[in-house]
This record gives sequence, C-alpha cells and structure tokens, in this order.
Amino acid sequence: MVERLDAYHFHEQEWDSYDDLRAAFEWEVPEQFNMADYVCERWAEETPDAVALYAEAAGGPDRTLTYGDLGEYTDRLANYLATQGVSRGDRVGVNVGQKPETVLAHVACWKLGAVSIPLSTLFGVDGLSYRLDDAEAVVCVVDAASVDTLREVRGDLAALETVLTVDVADPKEGETDLWAAIEGAGAGRAVAVRPRRPLGRDGPLDVDEEGFEPVARLVAQAAVTLLTQVLEGLAVSLPPVALLVVLARVRAGERRATGDTDDRRPVPVVPGAPHNSPQDPPPLSVCPWPRRRPVGPASFIRRPGVESGMQVKSRHHLRADEIDDLEATIAGGTGVELDGDTYEMVALGDEPFDVVLVDGAPDVVRFEDGEAFLTVQGANRHEVTTGVVTVDAGAISFVSDGADVMRPGIVDADPDVVAGDLVTIAEETHGKTLAVGRALVDGSEMVGDSGKVVTSLHHVGDELFEFDV
Repeated sequence: MVERLDAYHFHEQEWDSYDDLRAAFEWEVPEQFNMADYVCERWAEETPDAVALYAEAAGGPDRTLTYGDLGEYTDRLANYLATQGVSRGDRVGVNVGQKPETVLAHVACWKLGAVSIPLSTLFGVDGLSYRLDDAEAVVCVVDAASVDTLREVRGDLAALETVLTVDVADPKEGETDLWAAIEGAGAGRAVAVRPRRPLGRDGPLDVDEEGFEPVARLVAQAAVTLLTQVLEGLAVSLPPVALLVVLARVRAGERRATGDTDDRRPVPVVPGAPHNSPQDPPPLSVCPWPRRRPVGPASFIRRPGVESGMQVKSRHHLRADEIDDLEATIAGGTGVELDGDTYEMVALGDEPFDVVLVDGAPDVVRFEDGEAFLTVQGANRHEVTTGVVTVDAGAISFVSDGADVMRPGIVDADPDVVAGDLVTIAEETHGKTLAVGRALVDGSEMVGDSGKVVTSLHHVGDELFEFDV
C-alpha cells in the first residue's frame, strides 16, 4: 500500500521564501503507484467511517459516502467489470456528469489497472464516437444526458462490449444500470485479471504482476501534486478531476466532522442503489456534521453566487411595465416567450452584469449597458429560435472555455443577426447552448475560413453559469 507521500505536503508548513521551498523540495516517486489505493483503499482500511464524498443535487436527495462505502461500492463495480472481461490496460469511457457515480466508475477502473477516460457530456455524435473508437474502449458508463448519443453510435464501435447507465429510466437491451451491476456483483477486494491484448496492437503490455501500474515522474506529479493543489482551481471545468480533489481534500481535514451531531439528516435514498436487504452493500451514510454547505475547494456541485465570489448587493421584484419590456426584449433577441409568475432583479456588486430570476431561476442577464439577454442556463431551459450561431464539435471545448468564436468553427448562423447583436452559441448535434456573445459581423458573413466573428461574454462554467441563490 502506498503511504502518505510527504514531499507533496509542503503546503502544510510555513516557508520564509519560495527559494527556500524550492531548495527543500525533492521528487518522491514510488516504484509502484495505483490511484485507487492512494485515494480510496488506504482510507477505507484506516478510517472507514470518515466522509469521502458529499453531494447536493438540485431537486434531488443529498448524498454522503464514507470511505468504507466508497471502498465497498468500487470493489463490487470492479468485480462486475472483471466478469465482463475488463482487465489491466483496457480503456473505459466515463461519459457521466458531475455525480458520485463518476467517482465510483473511475476508482473501480483503477482497481483493475484499467484506464478510465473522462468524456464530456457536451460531446455530440462525432466527438463521442471518435474518442471511444480511437481509444478502443471496451466499456462506456453513460448517464441520461448522453445515452441517446451513445446509442446512435454504438453499432460503429467495434471494441465496445459493455454499457453501464446512470439515472437512465429505461435501459435498453445490452445496457445495464450501474447500481444494478454493483448490487449483483460480489463483494471483497477487486482482483485484476490478465490483460487482454488491445485490438490491432502487438507486443507486451507494460503492467506489473500485482496490478499496479509503474509510474513515471510526470504521472506521480499529476497524481499527487495536481490532485491536491493545482486542479483545485480547475474543478469547475474538469468535473471528474474535481470529484477526486474532494476526495483528497477530505482526508487533508478540510471536511472533517465537527462532532456536533444535533442536526443530522435522514439517510438519503439513492435511486436504484442497493440498500434494502442484508446481502446488499451498506447505504449511503448520514452526514455527521451540522446542516450547512460544505466549504473548501470548488466541487462538483453548483455553487451559490456568494460562494463563487459574486456578492449580492440588492434584490427587488420588477414592476409590471419592467416585466413587459423584459419579455419583449428577450422575445426579440431569442424568440423565447417568457411567461414567469415572478421576476426578481438581483443586483451584484463588482460585476459587469445583474441577474433576473424568472420564477427563481437565473434565466436572464442584464449587462452594464442595460441590455438584457438569456443566460446559458436560461437558453437551455427554453427553445431559442433566433439569434443562434451554431458551431461544430471541434469548437465545443474552446467555446465552453470562454474563447471567442472564429469563422472556421461555425456551421450555421441566423442570417438576421446584425453586427452588435447579442447571440447564443450552440453546438450542432443537440443544439445545447455553450455560450452567449456579441456578434462582430452580420450573421450572413459568419461562415467562412478565417477571422473572429463573435466575442464571448458568458459561457459554461463561468461565475454567472454557477450563480444560484
């Protein structure tokens, strides 16, 4: 078992200068390293009742897993994958949103020495198909947001043998619910089986006999240093990694129980999770600290605006004439006919915009010049019919990161758009809105070979996207 790597905990002490810290630092590279052992197994054995993962979901139950839960569930899932022929070196696609099941899938793969591949739920048919095919993935874990996309391309993926679903109400033939797989699998420490040879590849696989992958210096650095430090700042844009950041930081003490157990929650129910009979795994545990939002690094849950750096200055309900003007503006720019019962203006301090809550949802943003438009969330909650700029799969990651839109990535644009208009930027496969921007040219001039045509103002994952009250 890999013990604590002290070289990567330099942040726990005070240093007189960066030069002193740099002089004292040395790489600590173990001969063998398995991520599942480092983030799960050692804690499951030593402190099984410590909280490993805490999740809040809008409209759903809060969930808490201890390290004992995490070890048990991932053992069972790894054993199930082994029965499906998954072995060391095999690739497993994880196309699931920001959920506890994402952690279970990754850790279970690592226990087998398999390679888990985090896949964005924003991928369209081409993006998902290319990655699964190129990786020769033998398993794909998918949730309701992406299951239809996978079903469309599955027949073209020669290596894909097993599909596990998360929160899919009606798994089709050839698909297995992830929690049903966990429930039906054997308990006990997962044992890696002999690796199958990847399709079309010759030569031995570089894995040792104990199921631990040999690790180079760069891998050790990414697995330890980035997990506990650098990726903390990337948690929003890299959901699977963000979940693992939570795991590492929990053990560091940032989410330990206070000992005050006067305000415990009832045991949350996980849809489809095994928790009814004696032979089933233990239920998700009661959260052992008082009722309050978790603190610490950015996690996989949506954060309220005040915790993401956005301070609410004032709030007030709009007058009837203000509502009429707002609805007319949104209809003219997007084709969306808002029909809310309540409209509340939330004025923010030190931000170049304010937010309008429509029936409590942050659907509208009002920029500094007073111009109102749908937020990314609002655009995805309604059917936008005008002012849409559509980009191809290759542009998704750039637009989602806040990049301005260039002509080569555009496949279509509303010809009625005029330079200076606010527009929504959507991906072509499912029409999901990725960003809001301002047109630099008319819509009829947007498709082409070169040049920037839309300036990004608001995108998936930014502070406005995370805003909630």
